[in-house]
Amino acid sequence: MKKFKYYYSIFNVIGVKRMLSSEERIVLIALYLITRGSTKANFSIQFIRKKLPKKYQILIDLSKTLKRLEKKGLIWVHYGRKANGGKTYGITREGIKLAKQLVEAGFEL
Repeated sequence: MKKFKYYYSIFNVIGVKRMLSSEERIVLIALYLITRGSTKANFSIQFIRKKLPKKYQILIDLSKTLKRLEKKGLIWVHYGRKANGGKTYGITREGIKLAKQLVEAGFEL
């Protein structure tokens, strides 16, 4: 399995430097496009994996990447009932701002 080595430093609106790996960048942009910039929308890990480009669906360990993005405060987790699939993920306002900066800078999926 290929590991991603490259890190991109991005300055968010507050001025705090954030380091995002290429895996995190891809997942953040995908979640931004899925939610259409809404903080109230949330989706399951299976749905997010389907929306990733085909070449990254196998390479990226999505659960670990989502945990790292949650620790950085860029996404939020909704713990649902086990019968309905468990956790769902949404994007925060900081995540939206950062994803917009990435898209405007020319980063694509």
